[in-house]
Amino acid sequence: GCFADWQVQLEFTEMDPTGSWTMPWQYYQQRIRAKGYTVDIFVNEINHDDCCTTDEHGVCHQKLCGSSDYPTGHKADPAICMDRFGATRDRNLEWLEQALNRSKAAGVEWQIVAGHFSDGQNLLQVKELMQKYGAHLYVGGHTHKQTLLRASDPGAQGVPSVVTGAGGGIEFEGENDYYGFVAIDVSKDKLTVKMLSDKGETRDSQEFPRKKAVETVV
Repeated sequence: GCFADWQVQLEFTEMDPTGSWTMPWQYYQQRIRAKGYTVDIFVNEINHDDCCTTDEHGVCHQKLCGSSDYPTGHKADPAICMDRFGATRDRNLEWLEQALNRSKAAGVEWQIVAGHFSDGQNLLQVKELMQKYGAHLYVGGHTHKQTLLRASDPGAQGVPSVVTGAGGGIEFEGENDYYGFVAIDVSKDKLTVKMLSDKGETRDSQEFPRKKAVETVV
């Protein structure tokens, strides 16, 4: 559909003249080697919950394609689109489990998982894998607000989580926290998250000590 062309984003990785855009696939891993420790970042699709609704947010039903705002938008078969989203979700989850297992087996100190959604069934599946392998932090967006969830908070599903969908847009959510940023500082023994306003003020912060390694599953 007119809003579902992720291939363009993949191709822009090679075309970006600044070299700052990185999206080699719909889900991928980035390893950062620091002095004395290593961080693995797992970037995921986590967008299945947005595929099949019949309102204007549903990607596969393409309600906005062909409208007065997008008159040249080309529609595709919704059933094929939903099948593709389902297959991508399944492959993504399989890949994530294998990648987390390899990361732990390699002795990597930190695992951070990122994705589009900050709630929903697809994210619940991801967080079950994070708990299984002892991953440390989830970073998501979609919801247009800034929130830091401790593992025990409602909606966290036992995983420290950041909601940072406040880059802009006309749909505001939350209470005066529509715009802002998140700063994540990582050292060998702790991870520090700071929620910053658009003026650089710290709204919330939390330190998370590194979990002990869990036994990897072969």
